Amino acid sequence: TVTVLSIPMIAGVAFSDRIAIGLEEELYQDPVVYSHSSRHQRIVLTQWRGDLRLFLNGSLQFSSRDEYRYHEALVHPVMAHAERRDHVLVLGGGDGLAVRELLRWPGVQTIDLVDLDGDVLDMASKHPALLALNEGSLKDPRVRLHASDALRFLQAAKGKRWDVIVMDLPDPSTPELSRLYARSSLRLIARHLAPDGALVTQATSPFFARRAFWCIVDSIASLEAGGPGGPRLKTRPYRATIPSFGPWGFAIASARAVDETSLKVPFVTKHITGDTMAHSFLIPPDEARTGDRCINRLNNAVLARVYRRGWSHFGE
Repeated sequence: TVTVLSIPMIAGVAFSDRIAIGLEEELYQDPVVYSHSSRHQRIVLTQWRGDLRLFLNGSLQFSSRDEYRYHEALVHPVMAHAERRDHVLVLGGGDGLAVRELLRWPGVQTIDLVDLDGDVLDMASKHPALLALNEGSLKDPRVRLHASDALRFLQAAKGKRWDVIVMDLPDPSTPELSRLYARSSLRLIARHLAPDGALVTQATSPFFARRAFWCIVDSIASLEAGGPGGPRLKTRPYRATIPSFGPWGFAIASARAVDETSLKVPFVTKHITGDTMAHSFLIPPDEARTGDRCINRLNNAVLARVYRRGWSHFGE
């Protein structure tokens, strides 16, 4: 889930929903078609001339004009690389857009979608505009919805493993969110990966938050495949350009090295093809690694610091 552009949060204990909606109409560029305060955040959908946008606590999550670029880039390279795709786990992505892309792959038997906010899952399952965009993905009988903290869900899922794990989690903009990308958290996630499985994560912008991007890559690359004592996970960063957000980074990890020249998508897409996937693994010089390797740990929150420092240079 991409979260960069921000508008001051509106909903608070002093405001009723009616007042909040009135203020939101003034603050957002487009008409508000849905707004709701959940236990976790303010949820707002806007729509204008076919452009549907989701905001959580004022941060833009997607624009329907170009979200397919992000979700195709997140899903299709790891699915093309995976040896098996029977059982898939999605962490985050409550809007159902990553699940939409996953369901296009033959052989998918189950998808477990874990999102902290059950109200987002409910909206993505019922709101007509979002249902049209995600193509009703959350209503597919192969999809199981879990309104839960991702790490708590995994701690309770003892012995369960998935062929593909897709991390569509928020950017590490705060110390709390950066803990999702801490080495111990990533180790817990990787422990639930099948021995021949593959995982992917969104990894913020390698241009706007260059150091943070590589910190996420390095933290994943420090893990052992199959748990302690195994070989290091072979990790490959890649990128895509999302017009609403700019250059965006991702990372694939598995016990088997990625051969980007062999990645193919067996159906028609809007953006990602075998050729564009291969090209996405080319990291330009101004997004390449800079400085020492960075491992994000629970007790240092270095990722949040370098993330904020990176975005601060561009007016964030």
